[in-house]
Amino acid sequence: MKKHQQDKLRIEDDPDEELYIEEEPATLQDNIRRYLIITSVALGIVFVGYIGLNSYLNSQAEKQREAATELSRIRPYYESGDYQVALDGDPSKSIRGASIIGLAQIAGEYADTEAGKLAALYAGQASRMIGDYTQAEKYFDMAGSAEATMTRIGAQAGLAACKAKSEQFSEAAGLYEQASTLAKDTGNDEHYQLYAAMLYERAGETGEALRMYKGIISSNEFSEFAGEAKSGLVRLGASID
Repeated sequence: MKKHQQDKLRIEDDPDEELYIEEEPATLQDNIRRYLIITSVALGIVFVGYIGLNSYLNSQAEKQREAATELSRIRPYYESGDYQVALDGDPSKSIRGASIIGLAQIAGEYADTEAGKLAALYAGQASRMIGDYTQAEKYFDMAGSAEATMTRIGAQAGLAACKAKSEQFSEAAGLYEQASTLAKDTGNDEHYQLYAAMLYERAGETGEALRMYKGIISSNEFSEFAGEAKSGLVRLGASID
C-alpha cells in the first residue's frame, strides 16, 4: 500500500487498526482566519441573545402594565367589600370596551408579574373574607414569591391567619414571626410579634411565647403592644423586668 498522504485519513481493512489523520502545521494565516470565524460566531450569539433578552424584558414590562391596569379596575369592588365580585369580575360592565376581569383571573394570567402577585394577595384576602380558606392559602402562596416586601408581608400574615383559623397555632405563629422579620423596616413588626406570641401561647409553646413577649417589651417598653405583652408574661407566670 502506498504511503499515506498528508491530510488524508487512512483506514486499514482491520477494524481494530488505529485511525489517524496527519495535518500540516497551521500557518499564521490559518490561525487568524480561525480566530476571525470564532469571533464572528461568538458575536452573533451575543447579538441574538441580546435581542431575545430585550424582547423578553419589553414583553414583561407590557404584561406588568396590563396587570396593573386590570387590578386598578377591579380593586374598587374589593375595597367596598364586594369580595365575590372582586374575585370573579364584573362582566356586566366594561371600560373602554374591555370587560372588568376578577382578581382570580389577573393572578392566574399575570402570575409572573409583580402586579399579578399583588392581585393574588387581594384574591387571598377576598377568599378569606368569604370563608374559603383553602383557596385563600393558594393565593397567599402565589403572593409570597413577590419581590415587593409589602406584598410578601401581607402574604405571610394572610397565610398565618388561615392556619390560625384551622387551629394550626404553632405553624401560624411561625408565619407571623416571619412576617414580623420582614416588617422590621416598616415599623409594623411588633404587631406581628404579638400575634406570634399569642399563638405560641395557644399552642402551648411557652418558651417561644415568652421569647416573643419579652422581645416586644425590650424593643420598646412604651409601644402600644407592650401592655398586652406584659399581660402575656403575667398569664405565663413570668416576671416583668
